[in-house]
Order: sequence, then structure tokens, then C-alpha cells
Amino acid sequence: MSISSHKIHGPKGVGALFVKKGVKITPIIVGGEQERGLRAGTYNTPSIVGFGKACEMIMFNYIMDNRRTKSNRDYFTNKIMQEIPNCHVNGHVHQRLPGIVSISFECIDGEALMCLLDMNGICVSTGPACSTGSIEPSHVLMALGMTVEGAKSTVRFSFDPSNTREEIDIAVKKIKDCVERLRNLSPLRASKDKDKE
Repeated sequence: MSISSHKIHGPKGVGALFVKKGVKITPIIVGGEQERGLRAGTYNTPSIVGFGKACEMIMFNYIMDNRRTKSNRDYFTNKIMQEIPNCHVNGHVHQRLPGIVSISFECIDGEALMCLLDMNGICVSTGPACSTGSIEPSHVLMALGMTVEGAKSTVRFSFDPSNTREEIDIAVKKIKDCVERLRNLSPLRASKDKDKE
């Protein structure tokens, strides 16, 4: 299991790796004996201490933060579903992380929506950070049985305990405006409208 510090507001570039006893792994950086011979290089002590402090802080507020984050995620999801037609929440209704929601917007290219939202001050993603730059649809969404078109129309939103309802209301309004703008330009929508005739 790998854990990234920046995901819990710790310093970037540091994390932890849990390796089950008996599992053998091969070093990718050689030349030193740090980490029991698994890597070479000097420890980044300030970042490690910062990561430790972030872990301490997140455990202190864990239950309250999770409740607040889940409440904000559900509030956001309900508003999106009420205000934007032809969209779909991906994944299980209840068995999911509190801070993430994946939504597919029919007749929208997810990359185009991500860029338009970025210009409006809203940061989202169309896939996992580890596949940034990939033009392939998400293998996770494909494994859920989605079509290529559906997977490519998907955007992932992330939430934090510090988000407010006011921020969510502003985000939903901007998302709605961007979706409407892109749908008006979409050849996919024109094609579907023609099929209905």
C-alpha cells in the first residue's frame, strides 16, 4: 500500500510504503543502503516530519472530517443531479470514499469540460493522477461496464473538509454553465437529437 503525503495536506514528494511481511520487492534506485537496501539517497527529513504531522492531524479530526466531507459530497451530487440533465454518478451509491464523486455528462468530452472548468477556477480530473496525459479511457470505468463514450465523458470531483456549501453552490452553477455551453457545441448531441427525430 502506498500513501502520498500531499493527499492529506502534507508536503509533496514524500509518502509511505507498506509492504506485507514476506513480499519481496526490487529496488528501483540503487547505490545505497537506505530503507534496508531498497533505495539510495539522503532522507528528506523536513518532509518526513511534515508528513508525520499531517498524519497526526488527520487522525485527530478523522471522524468529524469524514462526516463533513461526505455531507458536502452528497450535497454536491444531489445538486448536480437536480440541476443538470443527462448525467450519471458512477460507482456504488454508498460504498465509496467520502471525498470523491465521479460523474459522466452525456454528450460532453470530459477533457473539454475539465479545461473549461479550469478556466473558471474549478480544478477537476478526468482520470487518476498516475495516468495524466493518457488519451485512453479509464480502465476502471471500462471495468464497470461503461462504453468508451461514457468513460470519456466522465469527470472526477474531489472534496475536502474545508469546502463550504457556498463554494459548492458556486461550483455547481459554473459546472452547469460549462456543460450547457459544451453541449450546445457538441456534435454528439446533434447526432443524438437527429436520431430522436
